[in-house]
Amino acid sequence: MAKNTGNGATITFGGSAVSANITRITGTELSRPSLDISDLASTNNEEAIQGDLTAWSEVEVEYVFDDEVGVPDITAAAASVVITHPQGGLTTAANLTGTAFYTGTKYPDFENNAVQMGSAKIKFDGQTGPTFTAGS
Repeated sequence: MAKNTGNGATITFGGSAVSANITRITGTELSRPSLDISDLASTNNEEAIQGDLTAWSEVEVEYVFDDEVGVPDITAAAASVVITHPQGGLTTAANLTGTAFYTGTKYPDFENNAVQMGSAKIKFDGQTGPTFTAGS
């Protein structure tokens, strides 16, 4: 069993490494809706069935803002995204790969004694993956 910190994780968008000093990549969550099928004859508990389709949550990437680079282009077309986990003691790092698009970007806040941080959000489109490949 490989246990790691997040140090060394990377993300690429469209085959190019995100050109920023990344400080955080949030994990994505896979969810499936629960559909309420209760009716007026239901007693004691609500009744539910599972929905048909799953959905991936957004991934937020936080980075040290660079005035010479700005924020990612939110109008960019969906592209291949690879989130590579830290390699740690493994020979090959795990990764999550699929097509995704930007859903938001944030310019930095300005304050004393604080590094200017920006962020971008991406969402896997569900058309190609995402697929998790375990490390080895």
